[in-house]
Amino acid sequence: MQPQYETSRLLLSVSHPDKAAGVLEFYERNRDFLEPYEPVKRPGFYSLDFQRTNLTFEYNSFVKARHLRMWMYLRDRTNVPIGTICFSNFLHGAFSSCMLGYKTDKDHLQQGYMTEALSFLIPLVCREYRFHRIEHMSCRTTNRRSHCSRSSPSIGRGCFMTLRRSTANGKIITYILILHDLPLLFSVLPPPAFLSSASADGEAP
Repeated sequence: MQPQYETSRLLLSVSHPDKAAGVLEFYERNRDFLEPYEPVKRPGFYSLDFQRTNLTFEYNSFVKARHLRMWMYLRDRTNVPIGTICFSNFLHGAFSSCMLGYKTDKDHLQQGYMTEALSFLIPLVCREYRFHRIEHMSCRTTNRRSHCSRSSPSIGRGCFMTLRRSTANGKIITYILILHDLPLLFSVLPPPAFLSSASADGEAP
């Protein structure tokens, strides 16, 4: 996995601590927009020192293949990000999965940036880390824009979504995005016997 990629409009980057000023500006300008949907921030979160420390931790976690946070920049404006995508809680072996979270700058919504980034990153992450499932949990019912994933049948070639819904205390709706890449999975593990038989017989089980 490389620390930086480009799409048609975006630079996707695992940011170094020297990008802390831009990351802090992203959080400050989106403070009122994002805070209602996120966990309570730690003391000092909105400070340059905190963001430098956090970016150092995230970069080291990327190097150790434990965690991946990509910051989204416009290709012609790489000083302040317009969003971020985080793949976390890496599980290997039989589970072979991770969690997905993302957020977009309030002035760059509904312009296709997150779809562009996810369409690029999800197949890449599945391939590079040999994941066959990605779970995405979102969010408070008042955040209607986060419900848009329900209208997307797939993101990334070979990855398919199933969405499930649950409630907690009547306030939170959780959408779990599960993506399966069967060709990738079977490159790591042998396919089930019934699929092998179906292939040989030319019939479904």
